[in-house]
Amino acid sequence: MRTRYYPMTPFVTAYASRDIVSFIDDMLRLGRTETGCPVTVRKIDRVPVVPGKPLGVVVTAGPKGSGTIHLNWETADGALGYRIWCQFPSTAPWWDPVGRVVGCSATLSGLTAETLLKFRITAANGDGESLASEIVEIVVP
Repeated sequence: MRTRYYPMTPFVTAYASRDIVSFIDDMLRLGRTETGCPVTVRKIDRVPVVPGKPLGVVVTAGPKGSGTIHLNWETADGALGYRIWCQFPSTAPWWDPVGRVVGCSATLSGLTAETLLKFRITAANGDGESLASEIVEIVVP
């Protein structure tokens, strides 16, 4: 691994195939990169592939007064698991992770009744996390 540091900029890491590594190394050696960015180039054997984003997210209410909701979505290509994100009124506009599941459904309970909550789902595998699904909203029963 070759690491080049340039002062006064954020750190950037690039993962590249052997051809790209050679090209970047030549550019660094010839002094043609004037970005001012520290660059680390690592050779990898395959391109990381994160899963597709979950689609078809549906949220349904549990029994009235239960503080329970159910989430379902379609399987995302390449996913090994899913993360459930919630936007609570007290923390908006931020999203909080509220659960991780392997399947395509989840039941959340103990929620405050009569509260509007927003949910979105991300898919994950060993290479990273997907873009978030569309946002669904529900008033907790």
